Amino acid sequence: MEYDQAIALFELELKQRPSSALAHQYLGRIYSLRKDYRKSAGHYDRLSEIEPLNVDACVLAALAYGEAGDFAEARARLTEAKQRTSDPAALAKINEYLAKADKLSR
Repeated sequence: MEYDQAIALFELELKQRPSSALAHQYLGRIYSLRKDYRKSAGHYDRLSEIEPLNVDACVLAALAYGEAGDFAEARARLTEAKQRTSDPAALAKINEYLAKADKLSR
């Protein structure tokens, strides 16, 4: 029930301010918790568009696409995330996710 109220509030926020990064971030999380991974990925994709340097948005979208079984989209988001960072630790983690996505897509 609380998620329904939060969704309604964040959707209202998006009607008023479609580029609200915070609303997309929270909706991505809520939909992920509800296992509605397509909606989750869509909000993380939009967050990624709004905040082009947000590596986490790409990775979270990739994880959501992976949970939805769409490994090609997951791989595309992870590849995009690699282009957004030069942090060795982040790149290593992204490479781990890429290897998992490749393994699962076979």
